Amino acid sequence: RQPVSRSRVSAVRGVNCDGVMRTLLQRGLVREAGAEPETGAILYRTTNYFLERMGLRGLDELPELAPFLPEADAVEADSREGVPSFDPDAPDDADSTHSTTEP
Repeated sequence: RQPVSRSRVSAVRGVNCDGVMRTLLQRGLVREAGAEPETGAILYRTTNYFLERMGLRGLDELPELAPFLPEADAVEADSREGVPSFDPDAPDDADSTHSTTEP
Protein backbone atom coordinates (compact mmCIF):
# COMPACT_ATOMS: atom_id res chain seq x y z
CA ARG A 1 0.00 0.00 0.00
CA GLN A 2 2.34 2.65 -1.26
CA PRO A 3 2.96 5.48 -0.98
CA VAL A 4 2.58 5.52 2.79
CA SER A 5 3.03 8.07 5.58
CA ARG A 6 5.06 7.54 8.74
CA SER A 7 1.87 7.57 10.81
CA ARG A 8 0.43 4.67 8.80
CA VAL A 9 3.65 2.70 9.21
CA SER A 10 3.54 3.43 12.96
CA ALA A 11 -0.09 2.29 13.13
CA VAL A 12 0.71 -1.02 11.43
CA ARG A 13 3.81 -1.63 13.54
CA GLY A 14 2.16 -0.47 16.76
CA VAL A 15 5.17 1.67 17.71
CA ASN A 16 6.68 4.99 16.70
CA CYS A 17 8.75 4.47 13.56
CA ASP A 18 10.36 7.90 13.07
CA GLY A 19 13.87 6.62 13.74
CA VAL A 20 13.37 3.57 11.55
CA MET A 21 12.09 5.70 8.67
CA ARG A 22 15.09 8.06 8.97
CA THR A 23 17.43 5.05 8.80
CA LEU A 24 15.63 3.60 5.78
CA LEU A 25 15.90 6.98 4.04
CA GLN A 26 19.60 7.31 4.85
CA ARG A 27 20.27 3.83 3.50
CA GLY A 28 18.34 4.48 0.28
CA LEU A 29 15.74 1.79 0.96
CA VAL A 30 12.81 4.24 0.84
CA ARG A 31 12.38 7.64 -0.78
CA GLU A 32 9.98 10.54 -0.41
CA ALA A 33 7.07 10.31 -2.81
CA GLY A 34 5.11 13.52 -2.33
CA ALA A 35 2.71 14.65 0.35
CA GLU A 36 -0.70 13.46 1.50
CA PRO A 37 -3.24 16.02 0.25
CA GLU A 38 -5.44 16.04 3.38
CA THR A 39 -2.72 16.25 6.04
CA GLY A 40 0.43 17.34 4.24
CA ALA A 41 2.25 14.31 5.68
CA ILE A 42 5.27 13.18 3.69
CA LEU A 43 4.64 9.95 1.79
CA TYR A 44 7.27 7.26 1.29
CA ARG A 45 7.83 4.54 -1.29
CA THR A 46 10.31 1.68 -1.43
CA THR A 47 13.19 2.01 -3.87
CA ASN A 48 14.57 -0.40 -6.45
CA TYR A 49 17.57 -0.74 -4.13
CA PHE A 50 15.20 -2.07 -1.44
CA LEU A 51 13.83 -4.67 -3.86
CA GLU A 52 17.35 -5.64 -4.88
CA ARG A 53 18.52 -6.02 -1.27
CA MET A 54 15.45 -8.12 -0.43
CA GLY A 55 15.95 -10.32 -3.50
CA LEU A 56 12.62 -9.31 -5.03
CA ARG A 57 11.78 -8.56 -8.65
CA GLY A 58 8.78 -6.42 -7.73
CA LEU A 59 6.47 -5.33 -4.94
CA ASP A 60 4.05 -8.09 -5.90
CA GLU A 61 6.55 -10.58 -4.46
CA LEU A 62 6.28 -9.09 -0.97
CA PRO A 63 4.45 -11.39 1.47
CA GLU A 64 0.94 -10.54 2.60
CA LEU A 65 0.53 -8.70 5.89
CA ALA A 66 0.19 -11.07 8.81
CA PRO A 67 -3.44 -12.06 9.48
CA PHE A 68 -3.35 -10.77 13.05
CA LEU A 69 -2.64 -7.19 11.99
CA PRO A 70 -5.52 -4.71 12.01
CA GLU A 71 -7.51 -4.33 8.83
CA ALA A 72 -6.13 -1.69 6.46
CA ASP A 73 -9.26 0.47 6.83
CA ALA A 74 -8.83 0.60 10.61
CA VAL A 75 -5.15 1.52 10.27
CA GLU A 76 -5.95 4.25 7.78
CA ALA A 77 -8.67 5.68 10.02
CA ASP A 78 -6.31 5.76 13.01
CA SER A 79 -3.49 7.35 11.03
CA ARG A 80 -5.77 10.10 9.71
CA GLU A 81 -6.63 11.11 13.25
CA GLY A 82 -2.96 11.36 14.19
CA VAL A 83 -3.50 10.16 17.75
CA PRO A 84 -5.23 7.15 19.26
CA SER A 85 -8.83 7.84 20.17
CA PHE A 86 -9.83 7.81 23.80
CA ASP A 87 -12.48 9.35 26.02
CA PRO A 88 -10.82 11.84 28.38
CA ASP A 89 -14.02 12.02 30.45
CA ALA A 90 -14.18 8.27 31.06
CA PRO A 91 -13.52 7.22 34.67
CA ASP A 92 -10.06 5.87 35.39
CA ASP A 93 -10.61 2.15 36.04
CA ALA A 94 -7.09 1.76 37.44
CA ASP A 95 -8.01 3.83 40.50
CA SER A 96 -11.10 1.78 41.27
CA THR A 97 -9.46 -1.63 40.87
CA HIS A 98 -6.46 -1.07 43.11
CA SER A 99 -6.94 -0.44 46.78
CA THR A 100 -4.18 0.86 48.92
CA THR A 101 -3.81 0.48 52.62
CA GLU A 102 -1.36 2.25 54.78
CA PRO A 103 0.91 0.10 56.99
